[in-house]
Amino acid sequence: MTGSTTRATLALSRISLVVLGASGARTASAIEAIGVLNDTGQSTCYDTSYNAVPCDEATTGDDSPLPHQDGRYGRDAAAATGRLTKIGGGDAGFDYTRICMSGEDEGQGGCASPPPLPKDLENPQPNDWACVRDNVTGLVWTLGDWNVDVNWATASSTGDGSNIQHTNVSARCGLHSGWRLPARREGYSLLNVQRTYPAVDPAYFPILANSLFQGVWTSDRTAWHSEFQWTITFGAVAALATMQCRELAPVPPCDSYPGNRTDFTASVLLVNGEWRQPPPPEPPEGKLKKGDERWQIRDDGLIASDAATGLTWDRCGWGQVGPTCIGQPTIFYDWNEAMQVARIANQQRYKGFYDWRVPNVRELETLVKIDGNPAIDMNVFPNTLVADNYSYYLTSSQNEYVPAWAAGAWGVEFVKGAVGTVDKTNWLPDEAPYTGPVRLVRGGAQWEAFDGVSDRLFWSDFDGPPASTATVD
Repeated sequence: MTGSTTRATLALSRISLVVLGASGARTASAIEAIGVLNDTGQSTCYDTSYNAVPCDEATTGDDSPLPHQDGRYGRDAAAATGRLTKIGGGDAGFDYTRICMSGEDEGQGGCASPPPLPKDLENPQPNDWACVRDNVTGLVWTLGDWNVDVNWATASSTGDGSNIQHTNVSARCGLHSGWRLPARREGYSLLNVQRTYPAVDPAYFPILANSLFQGVWTSDRTAWHSEFQWTITFGAVAALATMQCRELAPVPPCDSYPGNRTDFTASVLLVNGEWRQPPPPEPPEGKLKKGDERWQIRDDGLIASDAATGLTWDRCGWGQVGPTCIGQPTIFYDWNEAMQVARIANQQRYKGFYDWRVPNVRELETLVKIDGNPAIDMNVFPNTLVADNYSYYLTSSQNEYVPAWAAGAWGVEFVKGAVGTVDKTNWLPDEAPYTGPVRLVRGGAQWEAFDGVSDRLFWSDFDGPPASTATVD
């Protein structure tokens, strides 16, 4: 696999890039908190009747009815084939380590393996289990906190007696400072789309797992509505995120109490640390275009490389053309047909590559511009569809409505930046479709590009003469 990785790097280095931004730091801005991605948790594939089947050549190869499914790729596929070495444990490609209040990892010193849950969640004893470290992202999490059903002012407060202040002062898990509410995308990193009820690993997050319909506050405000904050529900995978009013306000829908409650409330989950960043891409050639440091655009304007994740994206939806993405993307009324796009693109050596795939839901969500309206950077992804209809871009990740049966697929829309599910087949062709367009992706950091069918890391050469040196100021 080392050889494949080297070939991929050499192939990428042959492509001249223009950076949409100044040189320097390669991390995304704080509002776009993002780094090395967890996989989705999906290691199962499905047939055209929605039934679970093994992820092999017959079910997800190029000659299969549903090629290039989510379960074929990434850390989850590597774990399913015994190719992933973990630091700790967890479902599929997730990798977690329990941490005691003292700051010791489970199995070290006085921290048992597994350590006991504290009798008092607010004030754990030194050898009680108090946190979880995500060994992929590097973030450290509380278990799901003792403050449930609190309003935004209480959840976000850092004053004396607040949850955040108490967690810092008590040096939870050996960390004396840095505890905060998570960004929306940080919270997303824990979600396992293969799971339902709960949508998070109960062996590592038992408190979250028991709160089936209780959302947790995030630090991200929605750009769509000035009074709304993003919250995340970990109990049911069908409710990845919701928009919650921070407080009562004289504008609908924040102008009335929710049910018989006296305020808009959610729970508190805290995080510590910075998201681990992937290796930076090869430095671009030529002059730089000042602006966003995150994105690098090939000098023909057709593809965009993300320094935050290592992924390379088609700037257009399938069916659009040119660097400005002229025209409307193809709207797929059947998810099964949408999954043929990667196979077709690779046969055509689309835009110079033959390792395209339909992105999984975690990958596509990284394009959401949390503070944008529309919720995507139109300079990087011009003419993205942001109409109320046809706006859910499709992913290769599928949704098990019941165990081993997935009649739905995950999608991401860029009007509000929501993540949701669509039926795989549009049952009402005269109505707004349940399916939508496709944007292709390739590559990825660490194990993201692992291909469990071909048993290797994908790589490909740029097909054609080397791109000319960029001269755009």
